[in-house]
Amino acid sequence: DSGSELEYIEAEKTFDPKEVYGDAPNPTQL
Repeated sequence: DSGSELEYIEAEKTFDPKEVYGDAPNPTQL
């Protein structure tokens, strides 16, 4: 079900990249 995957991706976007990944460059492009 691709719908569940989409919801998961949207949920990930709610996190603060710096808080989750620190100084990692382009955290959303891993």
